[in-house]
Amino acid sequence: MKRRIACFATLLYSLLALAKGAENAVGTSGPDPLYDVVVYGDSSGAVAAAISAKREGRSVILVNPTSFPGGMSSSGLGATDFLGFRTSFGGIASEFYDGVAKAYGKDHVRSFEPHVGKKVFEDMIAAAGVTVVYNEKLDRASGKGVTMEGKRITAITTLSGKTYHGKMFIDATYVGDLMAAAGVTHTVGREPESQYGESLAGVRRGDTKPRVHYRQGDKDHFVKEVDAYVKPGDPASGLLPHIHHIEDIKNGQGDKKIQAYNYRVCLTTDPANRIPIEKPAGYREIDHELLLRNFDAGDMRLPALIEPLADGKKVDWNNMHAVGSDYPGANWEYPEASYERRHEIEKTHETYIRGFLWTMSNNPRVPEKIRTPTATYGLPKDEFTDNGGWPWMIYIREARRMVTDYVMSQLDCAGERKAPDPIALGSFGMDSHVVQHFVTETGKAQNDGVIWHTPPRPYGISYRSIIPKKGECENLFSPICLSASHVAHGSIRMEPVFMALSQSAAIAAGLAIDSKVSVHDVPYPALREKLEAAKQIVRPETWKRPPSTKKKAAPKKPAAMIPTNAAAANPNVVLILADDLGIECLSSYGGNSHKTPNIDHLAKTGMRFTRCFSNPFCSPSRAQLLTGRYPFQNGLKVVLHSKNQEDLYLHPSQPSFVRQLKQHGYTTQIVGKWHVALEHKHNTIREFGFDHYQTWQIFDEQGARTTRYWNPYLMRDDRIIADEIKDRYGPDVDLEVYLDFIKTSAKSKTPFLAYYSTCLTHYPWEPTPDSQDKTYRSPREGHKGDPKYFPEMVAYLDKQIGVMLQTLDDLGITENTLILFMADNGTDSDLVNTWGNDKKVAGGKGSMTDRGTHIPLIVRWPGHIQPGSTCEDLVDLSDIFPTLCELTGAKLPAEKIHGHSFAPQLLGKPSHPREWIHIHNGNDRQVRNRDYMLNNKGQLRRVVELWEEPAKPNENREPDKEATARKSLQSVFNALGK
Repeated sequence: MKRRIACFATLLYSLLALAKGAENAVGTSGPDPLYDVVVYGDSSGAVAAAISAKREGRSVILVNPTSFPGGMSSSGLGATDFLGFRTSFGGIASEFYDGVAKAYGKDHVRSFEPHVGKKVFEDMIAAAGVTVVYNEKLDRASGKGVTMEGKRITAITTLSGKTYHGKMFIDATYVGDLMAAAGVTHTVGREPESQYGESLAGVRRGDTKPRVHYRQGDKDHFVKEVDAYVKPGDPASGLLPHIHHIEDIKNGQGDKKIQAYNYRVCLTTDPANRIPIEKPAGYREIDHELLLRNFDAGDMRLPALIEPLADGKKVDWNNMHAVGSDYPGANWEYPEASYERRHEIEKTHETYIRGFLWTMSNNPRVPEKIRTPTATYGLPKDEFTDNGGWPWMIYIREARRMVTDYVMSQLDCAGERKAPDPIALGSFGMDSHVVQHFVTETGKAQNDGVIWHTPPRPYGISYRSIIPKKGECENLFSPICLSASHVAHGSIRMEPVFMALSQSAAIAAGLAIDSKVSVHDVPYPALREKLEAAKQIVRPETWKRPPSTKKKAAPKKPAAMIPTNAAAANPNVVLILADDLGIECLSSYGGNSHKTPNIDHLAKTGMRFTRCFSNPFCSPSRAQLLTGRYPFQNGLKVVLHSKNQEDLYLHPSQPSFVRQLKQHGYTTQIVGKWHVALEHKHNTIREFGFDHYQTWQIFDEQGARTTRYWNPYLMRDDRIIADEIKDRYGPDVDLEVYLDFIKTSAKSKTPFLAYYSTCLTHYPWEPTPDSQDKTYRSPREGHKGDPKYFPEMVAYLDKQIGVMLQTLDDLGITENTLILFMADNGTDSDLVNTWGNDKKVAGGKGSMTDRGTHIPLIVRWPGHIQPGSTCEDLVDLSDIFPTLCELTGAKLPAEKIHGHSFAPQLLGKPSHPREWIHIHNGNDRQVRNRDYMLNNKGQLRRVVELWEEPAKPNENREPDKEATARKSLQSVFNALGK
């Protein structure tokens, strides 16, 4: 009877609307209007769906179970995980992020304050004229919350007794309450490997080596042995809180468990805006014993991923490493739990995370280097002002998931299967946070469930994954709790993707209304046409398509610089970083000890910089190149060479030019030498934006020193390949992988960044495959080889560059490839080369003199850079970052960098050259201009020719000039700060 009444009411409302000649208008008969689209949701997708429907002229209401719009994008998730593909979504999602950037007066912002996200959503809602009702939760009691007629929902009812009638319904909640109440097939937990043929599915033990399911080294795993029992070594004492015992736990097993939740806490160190973190009520130190024992065991990593927000005064604090702000195992019942039980789980998480932060700030077992800076953070007074600075919403990373006629799986993410009906693109890594801490067979704590694999490129998400199975509910969409395996959902679950899917759902709902069909019978060609008209990006093959709007004509260049063969947009980037190679080694700079015809050819066809400078050692130089920041700000001030430095590394929270190019659609690779972290302890390569890598590890997994040339110890995309390349020459293996990447990228017509960070010509000096000596190998660890082999190594590096240049020619991509060749520091101090008229130049690696820091820089881009040109402006390695961004069109990061773009010099445009550069090694810093250098000890030296002995400090030869130089350079120090 109830269903018949509801059916009659629906029919009556429709007839009344038709009689008024306004089929899409809200019905006015009776107390409850009939809406075209009812959106029920607490997510950013809910806002996108409602706005989209309203813009199409539909009558729509957004029923929000919370008190604010935008879900996690307004509740602490300020660090948006685009993973390099900002261009993989358009439409309303793109409008939102553009609105956030505009709020900061910038073109692009990745990480923003919660109140800014909320305000942008509110403005968009108001501009669209969407009606929103807040704090209206669906009545989940059986038969009360969802009224159905046959296979269609006719109305939903909330706990307050309000009823909302509609033609189409969109469940845009993070938990799928409406979808579940409508009787749609769904699941919770992890599928076994066999269910969908996924190698990442099910249980994933953190102590499995190699961890083929995880490509971020040890980032979110235990790296030390930590006893799991209350009384160490005594199983009878029971397990520590939050640790589980599972008999016969094996990789690939399925279960009903989900990845951990946390709160994405916004914190500040601003004393005027800071609410101190107090010990929470109900705090128990035993709840944090696992964290403390991990520190006791020697894991000195900061267990947090801290993302600076655009205001420069706040951060987004997220979980990282073995034991962080995630609360594994405490959320498994959350998806199906009652509202009351969910609230209890949320409060338990809040107590745990507040306790975690308090422990990190106060417990003496926390290392001082972590405890002291953590204690400076507090909740911001100007965020979540009605909740004491604490976020409104728990971070629901995973809950229910529909099971429909198309289940998105690892195959889709990996590009092994392509949905024929895509409505949005995914691009983030197949990612799961820890599911549970468990005790191993040896009584130690370990993490299970952590996975990470990056898709090779953006992939399509099927329309059928957001609608129920055919034969089930005919007027419902579930774009957030869509049909996806645990593995695939880990990639799809990004806020911009949720917004894109929800907008697509609203547009499909309108088509279903107009065509008077079920959601299953919406014609896909018509849907795709409407999606793309709404600026959605839905097809993987077109995601990088340039805007259709006409660009303003570029100003005419001087006649000498008019390209004869203009390159396409987004040039490929080939970056070559030589190791320990000062300018005196190259004939193109005047050296005559070595023949380097291929590097000379680069100089003849590009621009040669004569005043480019590095730091004296490789690690600080490489970090400066990558981040665009000087060592005193990026934190890596010394060269990494000892096991005692295992926990000293360049933190992934730093900017990265690689990330910026990824955000602009580039696929990325590094080959050779990383050396901003000791990878056997901290493999951060992917976190800095590289899709693929092959790098030499200084130490193996047991901490033993390795070799880099013959029998090299290399890791390729998270897998040690040393046994596969025995008796091979490391640079040969590197070049093969490097060229394969270039060929693959060229074939797919994807712009690429190929970074060859070669080990050549660093010691030990050993024969190359071209040497006459075929028997020599370094006879003992630490042996530096014989300097007589150095010229052969220089020649081999030059030969490899020749092969690269020929490959670009063979592929037909030379004209659209930007090449940069440089070095990380000066030549080794045990070597002497000749320059010019047989002048002797001793290597100065490690010194703050020009011999240790004056490096080559050659840049070629046919048709854009005048061949054979020379630039005498001052340049340092921080300048590579902004230059690449300007030349490729990539955005600069929100964070401040030190670099100055020299793109105008390359392109023959008016420029503002640097007046100084900065050099750093350990506690020694130096700024210099063309004529003088001043260090942080107050010593001023003249700049001399490379072959001359360095000038003595404070010579007082020309007092007036020296005083002027000292004042000018000291002002640079003052402006830079510490």
